Amino acid sequence: MDLDLPSGAGITAIQEILKVDPAACVLGLFTYEGDESRTRALRAGARDCLTKDRLNEDLVALVRNCARPAG
Repeated sequence: MDLDLPSGAGITAIQEILKVDPAACVLGLFTYEGDESRTRALRAGARDCLTKDRLNEDLVALVRNCARPAG
């Protein structure tokens, strides 16, 4: 989920997705390390987050991790 969407729409979308499917695994994408949106996304239920500049390095590992049951 893109956490840089206007008006916090990414956080709202995470919450709505998890209302429909509490077992869904949502990953948050944000622009700057240290951005408060990461904390908000994790509180909203995102399984993990990463900066957009790390997509090539970390995305596959995060998707694989997301495929594993939470816990």
